[in-house]
Amino acid sequence: MPDVSSELPVIDVGDLVHASAARGDVARRIGEACRAHGFFYVTGHGVAAELMVQLETFKDLFGRAPDFVDGHQHAQLFPQARDA
Repeated sequence: MPDVSSELPVIDVGDLVHASAARGDVARRIGEACRAHGFFYVTGHGVAAELMVQLETFKDLFGRAPDFVDGHQHAQLFPQARDA
């Protein structure tokens, strides 16, 4: 069982995004984090802060949808999610 009691690692994936020679090191660190913790934080991904805020909003909206709502019904209930 992975040790999830310790702090999650933070991995800068900028070298993956920019196809750097250090990609192998980043991949190794991701593998280690997955095996040891199951999860990790990502930095250096290049996703704009504004988009991250929008994703948080849609995540919250989706989380409040009833369990019986399927994808098609969800698109009707939250049309702004399609426009993002």
